[in-house]
Amino acid sequence: MKLQKDIQTEIGKLLKSKADQGKQWVAYEECMPITSADQLHTFSDRFDAAQFAHDNTSDYDRMTYQYIPDIINQLNNKAMNTQNVEFLQSQLKNFGFGETLNKDLASGIQKGLKEFQLQTEIPHFNNRMDYTLHLRKSDTTDMYFINRYDASLKHSDASLDKSQTFYVNNGSSITAKEAFNLLEGRAVHKELKTQEQVKYKAWIKLDFDTKTDSGNHKIKQFGEKYGYDLEKALDGFTIKELADPNQKVDLMRSLERGNVQSVTVVRDGGKEARYFIEASPQYKNVNVYDHKMNPVKRDTIKEVKKSESVSQGQEPKASVDRKQNADQKEDPLVQNKRSKKKGVKV
Repeated sequence: MKLQKDIQTEIGKLLKSKADQGKQWVAYEECMPITSADQLHTFSDRFDAAQFAHDNTSDYDRMTYQYIPDIINQLNNKAMNTQNVEFLQSQLKNFGFGETLNKDLASGIQKGLKEFQLQTEIPHFNNRMDYTLHLRKSDTTDMYFINRYDASLKHSDASLDKSQTFYVNNGSSITAKEAFNLLEGRAVHKELKTQEQVKYKAWIKLDFDTKTDSGNHKIKQFGEKYGYDLEKALDGFTIKELADPNQKVDLMRSLERGNVQSVTVVRDGGKEARYFIEASPQYKNVNVYDHKMNPVKRDTIKEVKKSESVSQGQEPKASVDRKQNADQKEDPLVQNKRSKKKGVKV
């Protein structure tokens, strides 16, 4: 039976109602799409349905008949498959794979295989990420689920290629971009669950020196008790975006996803320069890079406050100079010794 999509629910309800009334058979024109309930003729007996189909078949119209419970099951399966496809398409989008896999996803589910894979790649400048998503049919229903995906970083320098399998738990997982950031060695801030399903937040980072029995890189975790506070780590940096509440929130979120984020640094005199930063929870700070992604010292973009210098036992330079001048005036012998020392070469 060919049903117009927008009336499938209506026809399903009608046929179920007829079946509840004892009408188990329906006759209809075989080659004509069903667009209205008026095209259906229901019967309690199979013979009556067959006779009606025979009597109304001509050179122009070819009637057929079908068992109503079979049609209802088909409609239920179609509805379930549609819902399943829409759910998985939404999940793929949330994972950062967009809509490029939608067609292959629907095709795989339609085939009814026990399990199948979806493959895609996402470029990142001179590098590339390859993904293989594993979908499996439930043992108890016809619903499909994404239970894991394999992520491979194909670096411009082949010696830096890395791979990791990320698992999907309760519909949540590491996103495609977060997988890229992790394989590049950065940390990501995620909401996780204990074995008892208790939620907690932690920074995670791949340990490229240690692998699990399954071949995955071991995952390091830095939870709240570890003491890393991203906002405090950014305190004191002369970053323009930190002065705007909305831009600050966006910056923090980007860093929590493991991104290398560009920032505008305000120099003395109001001049601006472009730098890049990334979160470094293991060492409780942030890493800083220049516009060519060369590492630079954090002090390059950090403002040293006078109060901080004094609190650390360092006196302002002007005060030190005054003391040195006073000492030299009060003790000529000291002044003479200092003059001799200036002439010594080492």
